[in-house]
Amino acid sequence: MRKQIFYLSLFLSLFGTTVTAQGQLSGCYFLWTLNKNVDCSISLFNDGRYSVELDEQVSEDWILSMVLSQGFYSIEDKTITLKDDNFGFEIQLERPYTKSVLAERGFVLFKGKTFIYQQDSGEADFWEESRIDSISLKKERETYLQQHKALYPLHFGTYESERNKINNRGERGEGNDYELTLQADHRYTLHYKRIPLLQGSWQRNGNELQLYDESLRHTFYLLIGEEGLISKSLPGEYLGIVLKIRDFLI
Repeated sequence: MRKQIFYLSLFLSLFGTTVTAQGQLSGCYFLWTLNKNVDCSISLFNDGRYSVELDEQVSEDWILSMVLSQGFYSIEDKTITLKDDNFGFEIQLERPYTKSVLAERGFVLFKGKTFIYQQDSGEADFWEESRIDSISLKKERETYLQQHKALYPLHFGTYESERNKINNRGERGEGNDYELTLQADHRYTLHYKRIPLLQGSWQRNGNELQLYDESLRHTFYLLIGEEGLISKSLPGEYLGIVLKIRDFLI
């Protein structure tokens, strides 16, 4: 009986410490003006969930937000680990001061940047609408590779998404401005509105293009098609947009 009480007390002590730490850390942290009117925010919620978003000030009364990552976070000493719930990669932050967090590992745009506390994080009401099914996406890729065994051409150069075009699922996009540059030496960079998101090495598997990001240590996928590259899925992109070649590299 004493052992049960001891274990229960230990659990409540550890759980209570975690909740208190998350409560003290919760809030919205901002990295201002990445590109003209685009900011990046990290929202840490009291219940242990988080969201990383790019926020574009389209007009005085309209902010367009794009979720780059969401999931749960944990705290150990001054290190905050964000575990993405869709893809499984991790983002690591340090808390050198009370009102800021320093990015140690994450998207390219994070490198060495400090996010400043701005406001309370509120509720995580974005959760359900942003979730994607990574297992279904994997099955879609596998089915596509089986149905398209003849290789489509893959060019070195810069690909871009088309604004307000119909994607391969019959849905109209919202003008996500992605630019992907493939180099002949198997290096690549991915930008969103000229803001660097991913960087690393690429390789081809049949009609599948694999983008390995060296900072996140995670692989993202596109399908190679007759019209261009189909997202399966790029960070913040859940509709399957098509990127078409714009500039060829000689």
